[in-house]
Amino acid sequence: MSEASGPPNVYKETPQKRAIKQLIGQKESQGNYNALVGPKKGKKAPKEAPITEMSLAEVLKYQDSMVGNGHLSTAVGKYQFVNTTLKEIIQRNPTDFPMDEPFNEARQELAANILLDRRKWEKFANGEISDKEMATNLSMEWASFPVPEDMKGKNRDVKAGESFYAGDGKNKSGVDPQTVLKTLNVIPGPSEATTLIDMPEAPLSSQQPVEGDPLAAVPQVPPEQQMPERAIQEPVGAPIMAPQPMDQQMLASLLQGKGMMNV
Repeated sequence: MSEASGPPNVYKETPQKRAIKQLIGQKESQGNYNALVGPKKGKKAPKEAPITEMSLAEVLKYQDSMVGNGHLSTAVGKYQFVNTTLKEIIQRNPTDFPMDEPFNEARQELAANILLDRRKWEKFANGEISDKEMATNLSMEWASFPVPEDMKGKNRDVKAGESFYAGDGKNKSGVDPQTVLKTLNVIPGPSEATTLIDMPEAPLSSQQPVEGDPLAAVPQVPPEQQMPERAIQEPVGAPIMAPQPMDQQMLASLLQGKGMMNV
């Protein structure tokens, strides 16, 4: 077990954040911590691997061969972390993400918090940006999430409800904008300070063995590759919707449907 220096990082958890993470995880991987992104057209590739049992170094090494083995991209886990994003999370948060420690359920949840924070979650939670801007930011991080209004996407102009990455032949939205906005407007509730130690372990998904020799640790990412893959859009200036309560039955209904993979 690694003994990374420094105290564990502290993350804020609220009912609002948990609700949007639950929706993201459902649409990206159907909540499967061991999920792999789907195969290229005409190719066969495994749908999952024991990601939660692999060290972070092993996960990064495994991702290096995914595209060559028929996958659309390097996305893995409940929140479909691509290789470059995962490397950046590890390098910027070495205490919580030592290379020789497993990429288990708790670390995947914390990694999702980090991605939310880089997409201005705290500004949204504090009322500094609108729900539409937050929805736009989410669509730039997770390809299964739609843009809330017509705008310029990564590859072409996109309509409200389409993926920000539509037009690349790989990505499409798996949820409608209204569902995203309703989930964002779950009443926030009290904030809870959470660390890796506090994160609950989730049940493991069914797993397939990873064949081959033990995987070696990967080198650090060069500085020029450490920036986020996708830039955050400037504020769209939409008005902030007043938070509305959402009961469990309504939230459960929002989370139905097939998951879409982030590539």
